[in-house]
Amino acid sequence: MLTIDKKYKPELIASEDITREHICDPYFDASADKIVATNGAALVTVPAKAEAERSGYIACEAFPESRKVAKKAKLAEMTFTAVGAADRGRRFVPWRHVVPSIRPGDEGTVTIGLDAALLKKLADALGANDGRVVLTIQLPEKGRQMLDAIVVQPLPDRTPMSYSAYSDETAPLGILMPCGTLDRTR
Repeated sequence: MLTIDKKYKPELIASEDITREHICDPYFDASADKIVATNGAALVTVPAKAEAERSGYIACEAFPESRKVAKKAKLAEMTFTAVGAADRGRRFVPWRHVVPSIRPGDEGTVTIGLDAALLKKLADALGANDGRVVLTIQLPEKGRQMLDAIVVQPLPDRTPMSYSAYSDETAPLGILMPCGTLDRTR
């Protein structure tokens, strides 16, 4: 039996491309105690608790159903009993190879907290194609917190990025403040 917090939705990142069957469902990696999902452009890992040590796929359709059962029973966690039932001879990608070893605060990194829902609204307001945007930030001085505004601009139609397109003062522009700098009481 496998349990995860019902707030996690790894199925949202699983590929919808049926020609990439090996990443169309989330995968429970027993050696990491994580459920992993990817679509080739994004990857998510969420913690899971398992009584068995067997890795395997979990069908995307099982997540919403398990979430409903947990909600109805007023449980904080969802339970899966059919780990591996969706395997069909597939082998999941070696996901650990793409996970960087950096952590917030590591030397040479900048960590920024963003309100993803607000960023999505901003992307929509800018008319961004498929919600794709470019973020431009001013790096803080060493040892200082990232408090400056972030410039948000829509990414042009799936063309190679040209920085000159973003220096045009007539281009659409959005500003997003890092999390923790907004007074939400107003």
